[in-house]
Parts: sequence; structure tokens; C-alpha cells
Amino acid sequence: ELVDASQLSGGFSRQTILAKLRDAQGKERALVIRKQVPGGFLDGACNTLAEELPFFKLGHAHGLPVPDLFWDETDSSILDGEFFVTECMEGTTIGSSYQMAEGIGEAFFRQLAQMMATLHRIDWTPFEAELRAGSRIPPGVAADAAQSSLAMVKQFEEYWRRAELEPLPTMELLVDWLKRNVPAGGQRAVLCH
Repeated sequence: ELVDASQLSGGFSRQTILAKLRDAQGKERALVIRKQVPGGFLDGACNTLAEELPFFKLGHAHGLPVPDLFWDETDSSILDGEFFVTECMEGTTIGSSYQMAEGIGEAFFRQLAQMMATLHRIDWTPFEAELRAGSRIPPGVAADAAQSSLAMVKQFEEYWRRAELEPLPTMELLVDWLKRNVPAGGQRAVLCH
């Protein structure tokens, strides 16, 4: 039985819904539905849910605080978009990037650094075939630090140009600088959040 459902704040390319359910024995459980929003603010700049899912599973399998996945649905007709359902994890969101540091102590940042170090150490190469679509690295190109960096810059630049924002000379200089200063070829690429 569905007891309650509410949209969680945050996210421009996903809709996140907290669904509270009650089973036949009266036990309540909270699940999270993460749904693709076609035409969302960051549509095209972020990975699709299908591209995000392998990274999600890999993080969970390596002990990162990623919720357990229960259901992955690609049929857009069910909820007007692809979605997946996970357990609801306890914790606190930190708000927008502008408010992030307010009231958050050193322990939080140490925990964040430990999680990022864990993420960067994951050997993703056995899962390269699954992860490649979400990496934006073209087929047949080595997945090293240089190609990964170029792929990320290209993805950002394409989104920025498609958004038709007002001309920003500083942004043009930034994109040009990033393209000219990618890491040296052959360096190992790591997963980054």
C-alpha cells in the first residue's frame, strides 16, 4: 500500500521521489524513485539513467554509500520516463553548492575525502564495456586520462553551446585552455564524481 509520496528537492536532470509503502503485515518501508526527465535543464549534459546505472552499481558493490538497487525500468510509458527504484538511505543532504560549507564540520569533509579516495581506487577496467557509454569516450579510443578529460570537456562544451547562453569570453578561454592542458596521454584514468 502506498502511504505517501513526495518529490525530493535538488537535481535538474532527474526527478527524485520518496515513496513510503506499507506491506500486508503493517511494516513501513521507504523507497526512492529516480526518474529521467526528458527536456530537463541539464538534458544532454548529464548521463542518462541507463548510462548512470553501471556507475551506480559499481559504487554500491565497492562499499560506497550508494543505495541498493531494486528495480531498473527502461519502459518510459510506465512513469513517463525511464526510472529506477532503490532503498532509501539515512543521511542528510548538504543543500546547494552555494550553501554547502555552512554548518558542516571537519568530520563531514574527512568522510567525503575518504569516499572520493575509495572511488578513485576502484579498478573500473573489468567493467569498461558497461561504463564506456557514460564516459563519453568514443569507441576505439583508449580510455586514458587524456581522452577522458577531452570527452568531459567536449560534453560540457556541446551542452553549453546548445543552451544558447549569452556570449561569455571567459568561458571560451576556459574551454580552450582545458583542451590545450589535458593530462598527458597514457596516464591511468580513474572514476570521479
